[in-house]
Amino acid sequence: MLKRLTVRNYILIDQLDIGFEKGLSIITGETGAGKSIVLGALSLLLGQRGEAGMLLDKQKKCISEGAFDISDYGLESFFEEHELDYEPETIIRREISPEGKSRAFVNDSPVNLATLKDLATRLIDIHSQHENLLLGSSRFQLNVLDSFAVNAKEKLSYKNAYFEHHRLSIELKKTEDLAQSGRQESDYIRFQLDELSALALKSGEQELLEQEQIRLENTGEILLQLGRVSGELVDGDQPLTYRFQQIQQQVQALSKFDQ
Repeated sequence: MLKRLTVRNYILIDQLDIGFEKGLSIITGETGAGKSIVLGALSLLLGQRGEAGMLLDKQKKCISEGAFDISDYGLESFFEEHELDYEPETIIRREISPEGKSRAFVNDSPVNLATLKDLATRLIDIHSQHENLLLGSSRFQLNVLDSFAVNAKEKLSYKNAYFEHHRLSIELKKTEDLAQSGRQESDYIRFQLDELSALALKSGEQELLEQEQIRLENTGEILLQLGRVSGELVDGDQPLTYRFQQIQQQVQALSKFDQ
């Protein structure tokens, strides 16, 4: 329930303070008396766009502030969700600077316009021309039903249970994904193990394979040098001892490829 509205430096209003009691309050006046301006100041608390053109005195900031009794609204979870201080009498304030910059506060904590709108629409309903279409909104109908049923505690309990269910569903999905990933990794490791088992590897086999790889990669060089050795043995015209020395050097050079 709106208990107090304070307006400063807004369009034609220099300073305005209005207090409201429980029950029906009616503000009347002739056309141009300022009724719509008061509604406009209240709309600022709903997150309506604010600009420097709204300022009566262009050198001062504009302020619209409302005090609300929310003790029966069941909004504790909303305040907790948005990390705001909950007060049974909550104060919403909107400021427009001479530069046109806008700031909003809930119980003196700064909030963005999205949060302000979300909260304010739970507190204020401005019903103007053609807004009877709101009656077709399922959200509005549920709010009316909840208000008539006076089921704030049950609604809060259901909301907490729903969010807990949602949190646990997310946690379950993460666990299932982790388990699926674990099964896939296990299948891959088992495949690798089967492949290694089929190879029947023995101790020292890696060194032998590496030597074989070196020998195969240098087959051309080995054949070339062995061809020269064969030539020295068959067709060489140098003394035998000299040819043996040459052959020994060539064969030792090949030993780096094949022990």
